[in-house]
Amino acid sequence: RCGPGLGTRSRRSGRGKQERHYQLLSELQALCKGCPVPCQQRLSYTILSDLALALIDGTVFEIVQGLLEIQHLTEKNLYNHGLKLQRSTGEPPQRRAPPARALSRSS
Repeated sequence: RCGPGLGTRSRRSGRGKQERHYQLLSELQALCKGCPVPCQQRLSYTILSDLALALIDGTVFEIVQGLLEIQHLTEKNLYNHGLKLQRSTGEPPQRRAPPARALSRSS
């Protein structure tokens, strides 16, 4: 068994997670009420509950952040590739600005 005070933090964090879960679930259910009825019927309590748990986990946000970084790098790469093609063919550069994030990120 744990000594006095040991495990208290995990019980508190478990309670906090459970409260956060109920809060997110409640918000998701409220959002769902604004959807068309066929959509509401497809979003069961279990699906909404699982979604709330996934949001608490933080993994979803990490995945989205990683995908955003990949998108920005891809846009920058495509922009630079387009510039190289224009230079090699002797075409005058078009007056289009590069992707906003492409300029702010360093290679």
